[in-house]
Amino acid sequence: MSERAAQPVATSSWRQLLAETAGRVGDRPAARWLCEVASGADRLDDVLDEPATQRMVAHLDAMLARYAVGEPLAYVLGRWGFRHLDLFVDRRVLIPRPETEVVAGVAIELVRAMPRPVVVADLGTGSGAIGLALADELPLDGVIVWLTDADGDALEVARANLAGIGRHGANVRIARGSWFAALPAATALDLAVANPPYVATGSPHVEQSVRRWEPHRALFAGADGLAAMRHLVADAPRWVRPEGWLVLEIGADQGDRVRRLLVDGGYEEVEIRRDLTGRDRVAIGRLPQPNRTAISLSTVPSSGVTLSSTPAISRAAEKRAMRSTRLVIRPSMSSSRSLTVSVDHAVRAVAMAWPRYCSYENAVPRQSSVSSRSTPSSSSLRWESASITTASSSSAAMCSRSAVACTATPS
Repeated sequence: MSERAAQPVATSSWRQLLAETAGRVGDRPAARWLCEVASGADRLDDVLDEPATQRMVAHLDAMLARYAVGEPLAYVLGRWGFRHLDLFVDRRVLIPRPETEVVAGVAIELVRAMPRPVVVADLGTGSGAIGLALADELPLDGVIVWLTDADGDALEVARANLAGIGRHGANVRIARGSWFAALPAATALDLAVANPPYVATGSPHVEQSVRRWEPHRALFAGADGLAAMRHLVADAPRWVRPEGWLVLEIGADQGDRVRRLLVDGGYEEVEIRRDLTGRDRVAIGRLPQPNRTAISLSTVPSSGVTLSSTPAISRAAEKRAMRSTRLVIRPSMSSSRSLTVSVDHAVRAVAMAWPRYCSYENAVPRQSSVSSRSTPSSSSLRWESASITTASSSSAAMCSRSAVACTATPS
């Protein structure tokens, strides 16, 4: 224990300790924050003339020792401000920064312009800063905010911060997993936002304190820093609704490259916005509104229905469509019977334009044809879904954007 801590407590008021601490750290605001945390007071001014206890002095000394060896102030304090929130932080998560406050502000601005209900996700949430700011500042009704992270330790920090935002926390859901894959399969987002790792491995421009103390998994992203960005841009169309938004924090030198990623990915209204220092910091892109092309359906001898696709789809669209999609067909029939759905060609445009718009239940394994048993309802019959995987054929078929299931009336 230090000599000061062993002195009679009455000899050290918080006013005296504040002056001494400011002299040691050379930063009066930092000294005030350190003393405030050590005192346990909400406002240091309220206790300036009160004596500090031995326990408080020992806490202050321990924090000063950590700060003296270069540990970032946020980790020493164990908390850090972010917009209107006071967040718990430690070495399991990145320290929230003013640049990220700008990213959160852009996401909040976009969501406020949307009709409710809305579903948004903060991917790779870390401390929960962006997602919890959205939950805190958006209306209480008609808003769901998902926080996802592949790291369980980071999610523990996010859960601790969730407990501090009050009743708006009821709108928050937490899921562990990599980016979008953490979300439940049927999730359709109106906006996805992320502060992904975007520093190139081995970059000489990373401050030494950042490299030493902050989690590398949240900082570095391949040789050019864009590995995570590429994944998010490519995967978002499977999870974000048409005309929804993708919002990304980017490095100050990445604006042109990320703009190209978004444009090449088919996004619209692509924009690079700047932070408070005038540097490129936020990339936004809007998912396109799909075209309208009807699916052709006709009867076959087995009393089933054949799904026939129409050809001609652009090479770029064909490339984007190479993924699995699901489709539910509602036959307009008055009785229950077994039907066979034959997939003549890959439903590429469905995968490209609105893969998450196709509702499905009980997806069956991929086959060239799928037999499903329909069940009657008051107005239509729903089959079990066929899980369709795109193949090499350059065919296409799409339902209208407003549809979540295709209706067939056999002739």
